[in-house]
Amino acid sequence: MILGLQIKNQAEQITSLKSDEFAALMSRLVIDDAGAAKYEAIQRRDRRQERRQVLCERLSRRIPPLFRQAHIRRLNAILRRRLMSKPVSQGLLIWGPAGVGKTYTIMALIRWYVLRGVSVKRVTYAELLLNLRSCFNGGGSEKAIMNSLLGASVLFIDDLAAGSLTDYSTTALLNILDSRIEHCRPTVITTNLSPENLSETFGDRLSSRLNTFMTIKLGGKDKRKKEAANG
Repeated sequence: MILGLQIKNQAEQITSLKSDEFAALMSRLVIDDAGAAKYEAIQRRDRRQERRQVLCERLSRRIPPLFRQAHIRRLNAILRRRLMSKPVSQGLLIWGPAGVGKTYTIMALIRWYVLRGVSVKRVTYAELLLNLRSCFNGGGSEKAIMNSLLGASVLFIDDLAAGSLTDYSTTALLNILDSRIEHCRPTVITTNLSPENLSETFGDRLSSRLNTFMTIKLGGKDKRKKEAANG
């Protein structure tokens, strides 16, 4: 009852205003609406800037300075189409001689995933072996290392090679691939070795798993040598 009387009184006050007083009141309301819209626009801009800052920090943690310019659109059209056609959960093997852009390609992929909020982890095969060996000297937990490799939505293993090959390192690699395949989490591997050489080096067990991967061969001249010659 009281609220109804208040509304009625306010309505009477508004209707009793002279035309110039009513116009002034309406202009204040318009200004208030414009101010609210401007405030919302500023809020949206600030949220975009915060998201951009978060993405920049994620990219800086995952992409070394040398590859900060790596981008999917800078890859040749055929390679780009093949990468974009890969089923989400399928693994990827990129192989070819040194200097043809294998690491650049995965850096472009890492950027693409990070900008879409996908968790990624990149490790070189040499780093993986060093981390696992450090566990024997009390330098870390093997379980923690394995969990970090298994937990990422997309895992990148760069430069898979035959160096320091042991039964333990081969078994660890196979366990990583098996777990990720079972959980439909793709693994991206780069190597200088052909699929045939990988089979000869690591055995049929690895070859069998890689048969489920999309395989892309990169060719061409050594870009590092070319850049050094032009340098």
